[in-house]
Amino acid sequence: MSSRLLTALRAPRIVVGATIALSVTVSVAACAEEADAPDIGSLAAGELDGWTPLHEQPHESVLAYDQVAVASTDGVLAWLTRAGESGAALSVWTSADGDTPVETPVVMPGSVAIPVALAADPAGWSGVAVTRDDPDGANTGLVAWRSPEEGSAPGGNGPRSAGGAAATDPAPEGLRLPEAGVPGVVTAARAAGVDVVAGVAGGEVVTWVSGAEGWTAGTPELDVDGEVVNARVGGTGDRFLLAAVGATGAPYLWSSTDGFAWTAVPVEAPDASLAAVGIVTGVGPSDAGEGLVAWLVGEPSATEVPREAAEVVVQRVEGTTITDAGTISAGDDGTALVDVNAAARRGEWLVIGGARVGDGGAVRPGLWASAGGEWAQSAQADLVDQSDREFRALDGGADGSLYGVITGRSSIDVDVWRSEGER
Repeated sequence: MSSRLLTALRAPRIVVGATIALSVTVSVAACAEEADAPDIGSLAAGELDGWTPLHEQPHESVLAYDQVAVASTDGVLAWLTRAGESGAALSVWTSADGDTPVETPVVMPGSVAIPVALAADPAGWSGVAVTRDDPDGANTGLVAWRSPEEGSAPGGNGPRSAGGAAATDPAPEGLRLPEAGVPGVVTAARAAGVDVVAGVAGGEVVTWVSGAEGWTAGTPELDVDGEVVNARVGGTGDRFLLAAVGATGAPYLWSSTDGFAWTAVPVEAPDASLAAVGIVTGVGPSDAGEGLVAWLVGEPSATEVPREAAEVVVQRVEGTTITDAGTISAGDDGTALVDVNAAARRGEWLVIGGARVGDGGAVRPGLWASAGGEWAQSAQADLVDQSDREFRALDGGADGSLYGVITGRSSIDVDVWRSEGER
């Protein structure tokens, strides 16, 4: 597939100023190759079709607004949600290369906890939840858990107390809040053995960085024109990427190797106002250091951060170089908006997962693939016609397969799907 793809994408172009004879020759060759070039959707079939369910984890809702926090990197999928099929406590599940998920229960705080963010890699994970004094009250705090240290019992299988907690179960650590209170959108990332949690409060980006003595809260020094309305953090192996949208609809991007000092990465703003960051993440092997940012087109708002848009602008990040990777648009299949949650690379292909939202608000999984700026959409019926489901994570396995986590939009059911390696 890859050789055919590259042939189609690298068709010769006419060079201005070349001789007439050369122009004619190149034009004829280009036209002939263009006529024979397969449709991008056909080429993308290996990434968009052939997905099969691997693991199912149903769960009855404990609270009407329960959530699942999901993460992925280097062949590892992870999710933080309610334990068991009807339990009220929280657990983290990890699955490497599609293996049976391993559960690690966490110690609950002395208040209501709702998962909001998770970061994971082969060495460990960190999860974050907002806390409330009562289920229907306002968010009052943030707590974080970190995976057990190497050598402790995996999955919290040590002796349990009368309250159900094991000595090895991660305990909640409180994250000191800024004066503006709990951020509305919280994300987490891991890179170089460090965990970073980020959000926006009072028009500023706020962060928490993990360390041996706990978490350090701070407000990074960032050069922003006005206030920030939305920000997300992602890991790309050896560094972090922090993407944000300002009150004017302008994009911002910074990188950091330690989570404290951030360096601006020049961003070429799309020819449109931006409403929010959809994704900022690493793609491909972590040692490649390649990142991806997806921006939601629309009007920025400091009070209602959108999670979907009619258009999503995708950009690749390599070092300090940003290149355009095309635009994902709501299609003619009844889709009014698209939601993007995860991205992965397989060979020449970039794959993005999320949801398609219909005119009436119905939500179904969305999956798109591209290798040159043009995005094709999956039409695999049993995958994308699932009601109230969305892709939340994507990652490549050691065997070339792609793995994805699909969760309910209004439930906390979790399914793991797999697309086999190149066929």
